[in-house]
Parts: sequence; C-alpha cells; structure tokens
Amino acid sequence: MENLVREFVCPNCGESETISTIMCREEKEKGHIPEGAFVSMEKVVSPIMGSGGPVGLTVPGILVHYDVCNRCGTRYCVRAEKIKMPISMTIPKQNQEPFGGFHRQ
Repeated sequence: MENLVREFVCPNCGESETISTIMCREEKEKGHIPEGAFVSMEKVVSPIMGSGGPVGLTVPGILVHYDVCNRCGTRYCVRAEKIKMPISMTIPKQNQEPFGGFHRQ
C-alpha cells in the first residue's frame, strides 16, 4: 500500500504551528512522546472498504488529524494519511447482551 501523507497549514492565516505542537513540545523534549510521533487534538479514522469482497486482518483507512491554529484559533485538518487498520471482533460471552440494536426486556 502506498504511504500517503498530506499536511496542511491554517486555511485562515497560513500558520503551521498548532496548539498541540506548542503544548506537547516540553513532553517531546523530555522523551515522554516518542520521536517522530504526530500530536494533534483530535483524530478521526475511517475505513476504506467496498461492499463485498474478501476482508483480511487489516483494511485500508484514512486517519485525519484536527487541531487549532496557534495564531488565529481556527480549527482545521492539519494532517491526513492513508493507514492500515486492524480488524477486531468482539464475541459476546454467554448470556451477554449484544452491543447496540434491540435488547430483550
């Protein structure tokens, strides 16, 4: 899978520094945040899946990072990347109600 990463600056003022980069700078310097780790206030993950077809242990997905501009306060997408998402399944235990949907009363 091709590694696609796009980074963006504030669409309002053009600033590239965000609140998270400023607030986490000291923690990165102390080594509490791994070298090369991307920090942001919010992360949204969306799988890229067509209908039908085989599904493996991972599927391609899009990871979008949102943050707030340090200069003008605009919330915007600071980074988007194509990732591999692990598939996980939860098998309900005996007599355990399923998550979501309708429940017995």
